Amino acid sequence: MLRQLASLLILVFTLTCLSGCSRELSRARTKSLIAESSAFRENRTIELVPGGAVIDHNLRSLEKGGLVRITPGKCGYFNNADDVCGDVALTEKGVEASRGWTEDFYWCCAPSRKVKRYYVPVASRAGIEITGLKEEPMVGMVAEFKWKCQLNDLGQTIQPDVSKVCPPVNNFKQSAALFKRYDDGWRLENISW
Repeated sequence: MLRQLASLLILVFTLTCLSGCSRELSRARTKSLIAESSAFRENRTIELVPGGAVIDHNLRSLEKGGLVRITPGKCGYFNNADDVCGDVALTEKGVEASRGWTEDFYWCCAPSRKVKRYYVPVASRAGIEITGLKEEPMVGMVAEFKWKCQLNDLGQTIQPDVSKVCPPVNNFKQSAALFKRYDDGWRLENISW
């Protein structure tokens, strides 16, 4: 009985260490830690500022999706001569959808005023492929990996220009992640996009 208990304890310890306290960091574990991180799961967004704006592709896309209404207007003093400007307002559908968007305020313009800004989620990161692991003495383990963007339902509907926040759809972007080993296993410290 004592021998069986000792064997069971050794098995439990071995399985625990294999899952967390291994000195090795596998590609599979690296991929899992990156995919589970809040930085990787963070939505890719386009910015929407209701009010007077330069009308770009993303605003036209939001208009086609029925989320904003654009009324033609004059451009301000600081705009380029070829800019197309207008007043942007959320539609009823846009107000409903905006409940799921992140928003903040910033100070803008002359005279200075507080302006609401929305971050409209249109895509997420996906398709992690670990391309290399390299141990850096005194720093930790660096994992190089590729990822791509996947448009969400709204992104597929409005087809925004996500080039500022994502590599072109179905193309991969190379990034790196830094891992450090602690007594309880490896932890993701930083991702360099």
